[in-house]
Amino acid sequence: MGGLLGRSGRVRRPTAWIVGMASMGLVVMAGCGGASTPSSTSATTSHPTSTSKPNTAGSQGSTLATLPIVHCQTSFAITPSPTTVPLPTSATVSVPTGEVANLVVYSDDAGIMMLIGPADWSCHGLYGADGSGGLLIAPAGESVPSDPDTGWHLPASSSDEAIVGYETGASPVEGAELACPLFAAAAAATRQDLGRGCAVTRSVRETLAGTASREIGFEDPAGVAGDGIPSGGLNPANGVMLYMPAQGKASAYLATCTLPDAQHDACTAVLNHFIALYG
Repeated sequence: MGGLLGRSGRVRRPTAWIVGMASMGLVVMAGCGGASTPSSTSATTSHPTSTSKPNTAGSQGSTLATLPIVHCQTSFAITPSPTTVPLPTSATVSVPTGEVANLVVYSDDAGIMMLIGPADWSCHGLYGADGSGGLLIAPAGESVPSDPDTGWHLPASSSDEAIVGYETGASPVEGAELACPLFAAAAAATRQDLGRGCAVTRSVRETLAGTASREIGFEDPAGVAGDGIPSGGLNPANGVMLYMPAQGKASAYLATCTLPDAQHDACTAVLNHFIALYG
């Protein structure tokens, strides 16, 4: 596999989070480099309900903002072909009101994946020879794996935060293995391709929400080491799994936003933006 979150050792499944996954922009929770001050464009009064968990009382509204794009140092097993189109320097996204100045959009060096995150965080990207990989964003100085190939779980006492995006590449076998615990179609494909069931059993404490044919949202509560990457620490891990075996691009995607519960609105924006880009 060799990618950022290769499934060679364990397959993970998302658990519960997204209520209606089609509308919302992004909220960047990661950073690696300086960024100019973003500009707010137009305000809305609607709450980002598309990836919100049940109790959202007191949540902020959202606003459209043009955020700078920060490029993360990225390692490639196979150097991608140079592009003749310049990579964008900014993106207009929907973010929580009041958080515009604190957020940026992170991208790998080739523009394959983008995630929203805090402007003062660090980030890096990694892609294997099979095209699998993605971005890992975390607070500067936090100890993070360079390649969490077998999954990334935290001690129950850990307050670590992170935002992670991963894709399996075009391999339908890898995509099915990643999505196996959440999607019946992926489980069937895994049995056909590999002659076995899912490699990992989903935690009974993981919760699922917003299930759809291609998208399933999840939440790993504090202390639950589940599909969230990372998960298991003091902060809940909210995420979304996308399974699209016949789309002609990556066959499966996984995004996780592991932040304090008070920052749920930010995770909502991160995951909705991820869905908008790759779903």
